[in-house]
Amino acid sequence: MDELTILKVDETTWSSEAQAGELAFHKRPNFRSNEEGFRKGNSSFFTGLGYTPTDMVGKTVVDLGAGSKLRAKFFEGSKIVAIEPLGDKFIEEVAWCDLKDAEKVFSFPAEYRISEIEGTVDFLFSINVLDHCYDFETIIGNIHAYLKTGGTCCLSFDCHAKVDKLHPIIINEKVATQIFFDIGFRIDKFLRTPSYHKAIAEYSVTFFMTKV
Repeated sequence: MDELTILKVDETTWSSEAQAGELAFHKRPNFRSNEEGFRKGNSSFFTGLGYTPTDMVGKTVVDLGAGSKLRAKFFEGSKIVAIEPLGDKFIEEVAWCDLKDAEKVFSFPAEYRISEIEGTVDFLFSINVLDHCYDFETIIGNIHAYLKTGGTCCLSFDCHAKVDKLHPIIINEKVATQIFFDIGFRIDKFLRTPSYHKAIAEYSVTFFMTKV
């Protein structure tokens, strides 16, 4: 894998190009538009990572980069918080969107620090999101701030050596690991996992971490 990294790009370009593409994608029929298919696939995804539906009962779970469909519903009895820059538009324009079922929806980029949830989160996950953003290090700092001490996160993203409009940054796993350590995470487990976008990535990486 090429060691190239691009951890930050221009926010204005990202907003006008990448987000327009994301909105168009989510408005077209895709795996999220089939309710039963999405539910089954999402359940298989999380159980494959070692989670069970009752792991987060009574706990605050953040779905960072939620898209138009809440993966967090896998965790029964949890308080779901969604962070999604297109959240308001998805609710208004995507027929199968269920973000309104979250306790709170913050329609902000992951790079924006939400003071309201700092130090309140038990578990945060981000699935196939971080290489779609514009400032990786800022996001990781925000995640660390949101978690309680002892809180955990699962971050899973593609490792690729080229960019396109929807994937403007390149996150090398070695560089990411150092950033996680520097910010104050303990890495509990690391996996190389199947890529989310096979046309652009050979594999994804999944980090399971704790705020210490």
